Amino acid sequence: MTETDCPEGCPGCVRQRMTTGQCLAEKLGFAHKTLAPWQPVMVQPETAPEHRQWGYRNKVCLSAIHDGRSWRIGLKRRDIVLSVPRCRIHSPGVRDAMALFAGILPPAPSFPLVFYVQSNAQITLVVKSARMPEMNWLTGDVKNRLLNMGIEGLWLCLHPSAGHRVFAKNGWRLVWGNPRSMDARSLVYGPTTFGQPIVELAEAVLNRAEHFLNPAPGDQMVDLYCGIGAGLARWKGKTSHVTGVELSGESVDCARQNAPGATILRGMCRLRLPQLTAALEPNGHRCLVYANPPRTGMEPEVVRWLADTCRPEQMACLSCNPVTLKQDLALLEKNGYGVDRLVPFDFFPNTRHLEILALLHRV
Repeated sequence: MTETDCPEGCPGCVRQRMTTGQCLAEKLGFAHKTLAPWQPVMVQPETAPEHRQWGYRNKVCLSAIHDGRSWRIGLKRRDIVLSVPRCRIHSPGVRDAMALFAGILPPAPSFPLVFYVQSNAQITLVVKSARMPEMNWLTGDVKNRLLNMGIEGLWLCLHPSAGHRVFAKNGWRLVWGNPRSMDARSLVYGPTTFGQPIVELAEAVLNRAEHFLNPAPGDQMVDLYCGIGAGLARWKGKTSHVTGVELSGESVDCARQNAPGATILRGMCRLRLPQLTAALEPNGHRCLVYANPPRTGMEPEVVRWLADTCRPEQMACLSCNPVTLKQDLALLEKNGYGVDRLVPFDFFPNTRHLEILALLHRV
């Protein structure tokens, strides 16, 4: 991408004019400053292979608007959609699919597209309507082109109040293909599930966590915010007592396929604390915790439960926000936990995002 390709006002374009090293240094500087009390235990970051520094993002949620001539798909700033057809962060598959739909979809208002969402091989078009729009554009040729791009499922989400909230609870229609796909790790996923885009780093996190926690037969593993069950599948190979908690219904369905035999509770973690407490067995074996919370961090009730009730011997927490991680670490330290190591992971090269794996033990 050249500078003239970058839409004015796009927040990502500034970093795309940096080198990868400069961008990583900026992120690390913020992490070191925010997590200054634990800077001595922060190690060198784990980064993606050089060939994965660009064109890796295969999951996007972008706004769409028809400007009277064509569809613009990209980032929304105020009431303007900044079209990003050649963004270097997006994978070639995302760029090709975006271009296809921008060129074939009928104009608004006959097709009131609001959001374009892609999760690797699954695509969802969110339309601001309660009624099914005309689908004459979905021809045999278009389906063949989708197949050649590696797309496996195409959904419509009928969402008459689409705006700040992307998806509706109901109104889902699979208009072509399969409802689920399988990633490079043979994990089942769907159109709304989240997965790290760089598989090598996703596996590196679990390797670090598994090495530190070292789960053994009889140990009790609790996996908070467990997603589609990548961690659960690991822990099930080490111990039979595995419990996960996840809010997304689709992620729970996938996790049950990816980690058969694990106990998976659906809901917010703070609302499942009674069930988690009841599942803890004082049988002399260790309790271990792995957590992968959203950017808002672990719910305060969950942190207090970990510190006061669960009292795991060791914890591995993957945070995507140094600010909320600071709060969680401070509270856990006050309640008898020490931080062994902080490991930064550059899951999203050439962006402002940095994730940090915190490894803690009970003092």
